Amino acid sequence: EEVGMAAPQVLQVTVAAAQAVAMIGMPEARIILAEAALAVEAAAQQGALEPMFQRMFESQAQWGEKGDQSQAPMFRTFAEELGLDMALYDAAIADPATLDRIQFDFNEGRALGVDSTPTFFLDGEKLQLQAFEDVEAAIKERLGQ
Repeated sequence: EEVGMAAPQVLQVTVAAAQAVAMIGMPEARIILAEAALAVEAAAQQGALEPMFQRMFESQAQWGEKGDQSQAPMFRTFAEELGLDMALYDAAIADPATLDRIQFDFNEGRALGVDSTPTFFLDGEKLQLQAFEDVEAAIKERLGQ
């Protein structure tokens, strides 16, 4: 099961990360974002996607604008705090297939038209929203209400 399908908000975070890259600049942004994505994917491989995603979201101000400073030790601490098997976590981080999976999910999102966060789809159609209330209106319209 693809991470983006199991937890669609992960795809939104990925797109938000891409926007952060534009703000921080390259190559510095690549380091933090790759580490964050790897940490979330490594946790997902142990069934802890949601807790790791929440921990990343809650602590974003702490790590999100560190430029070229590696945050891998902090992310590893998050994994430890979540009670993950650290040998499996470390193996997932080091495995090139983990990064390949992340790139696949990112490319899938782009192919679907995800270009901002949040992005909503209803029955496979991308919604053009101006306010959160537009989501409810779109659903009611689709239901004929």
